[in-house]
Amino acid sequence: MPAAGAAGGQPSQSAGGQPPAAMSLYINTRIGAALIEALDELVMSKQIINKSLAVKVSQQFETSMHATLPTENAKVDIKGNLLLYNFVDGVWKGVVDDARVTITGCPNGVGTEHATVDRVKIVAMDTKLFKEG
Repeated sequence: MPAAGAAGGQPSQSAGGQPPAAMSLYINTRIGAALIEALDELVMSKQIINKSLAVKVSQQFETSMHATLPTENAKVDIKGNLLLYNFVDGVWKGVVDDARVTITGCPNGVGTEHATVDRVKIVAMDTKLFKEG
């Protein structure tokens, strides 16, 4: 996952404060995996898109997710059985089994949403790692 780059164990940054290519957080989610699978099918068909365009689309997905998600102002509560957790290079990772997820302040205007799932994988990063400074 994220590797230390520049001095001080901080990841290096590209222009505009965007995460470097090695910081592929969102492409490793289920929706990111679905995007990669769909792009692979399109590339294999050799009629729709080529490999370089598929790479550009996946990079844009990462950039767009990084730019959009921090602007949403929602609160997420997760209750369940903590299976494992760790903190390395400013990145928290955790797995919660039998989780009840409550999202308050949903951007879709619903207000509060609830879900019960078998397992939740969490990756949380300090936004200061991505800011120029």
